[in-house]
Amino acid sequence: MPRGSSSNNSNKGLSIIDRGREILDAIREMCRVNGYFTVKDLASALNKPRSTVSDWIKRFLKTGVIEEVEPARGRSPAKYIHKQESGILISPCKRIFMTVDLKAGLAEMYHECISVGAMDYCAKEYARSGGSIVRACIEGPVLRLRMLLSLQREVRVGKPPLPAIGVIGLDLGDGEADLIVKAFGGPAYSIVKAMKYARGVLGITWSKRGDHFYGRIRMKVYEHLSIGVDDTDREGDGATWALAIELMRELKSRIGDVEPIAHKVVQLYPYIEEKTGGNYASLVEIAVPVHAKERVLEEAYDIVAARTKSENTSIAFMWGLEVPEQVKKVLQAAKKTRISTLSALNAVKELKNVIVKEVTGTRGCIGALAALACSDPMVLGLA
Repeated sequence: MPRGSSSNNSNKGLSIIDRGREILDAIREMCRVNGYFTVKDLASALNKPRSTVSDWIKRFLKTGVIEEVEPARGRSPAKYIHKQESGILISPCKRIFMTVDLKAGLAEMYHECISVGAMDYCAKEYARSGGSIVRACIEGPVLRLRMLLSLQREVRVGKPPLPAIGVIGLDLGDGEADLIVKAFGGPAYSIVKAMKYARGVLGITWSKRGDHFYGRIRMKVYEHLSIGVDDTDREGDGATWALAIELMRELKSRIGDVEPIAHKVVQLYPYIEEKTGGNYASLVEIAVPVHAKERVLEEAYDIVAARTKSENTSIAFMWGLEVPEQVKKVLQAAKKTRISTLSALNAVKELKNVIVKEVTGTRGCIGALAALACSDPMVLGLA
């Protein structure tokens, strides 16, 4: 028998996880403390060659034990999380990220969740807690939490009738933010703890004081962009709502580090003969990193121009979380009667955060502008 064969045979019955127990234990500890780990940090903690650790990471990725949550970019290494944790075998959290509007003094967190029950629970508890929360509402699979940037104060959470969870405030950094939360009891603690597995979360740290848990949830911060589109179809060919969905997906494909937030449609005055399908305009909301602001406008224009079926297509952009009253008035007027393109454009000409562009024609400017107002959930009655 060749030397060493006995040792090889003894390893045949061991799984990848069994043979990498030391590394897996270190991964769990790093994720518990930091919320994620990198190959460099793991190799340093274990005092092992980076190549050895990299081989194990590849194996764990194949078996689904860990997940890459942020790819390597330039000098920034890839970040990974451990996918299983005692007490939370499956996390309902898919994406968590935030947009900030410094001018308006507002921030909005988006939490995409596969559990309707968990979202309903979170929305009600956050809304009842007060603190820096302005509004909590659910749009499709996404919970939207709007909060004030300037306010950071203690919130009361505890046994009923008190809420189980609340937001104390935000700490803003360079492209990141810490959401400071306070939770009471197992359900609230477990839900927030499950957030660490969501894409966009960079780490979670916790401390316990008496019966309460205090946590900092670090996440990526973006700027909020609303894109209105109208008049992209012609009789029997095309649909503006479908093109808007394509736009949202294609922007994610081309740029990568943008996050789709919502897709909406709004009906304008339907009794206009040349309009098709009841006169609906479309809106998409996108979270955009600062470095991609110019590019996303160019790409969006090119995507719509390449896919429109109409000679009257227009596109409108609006930066920020607050919808100006001038934009809301365009929507109100366009829902009641036919309005002119000139009147719509004149209504917003002084707004620096609103851009309207002709793609193949100007008739679509009215619907594109009107659709921007729907980025406020109150406009469609969703909040």
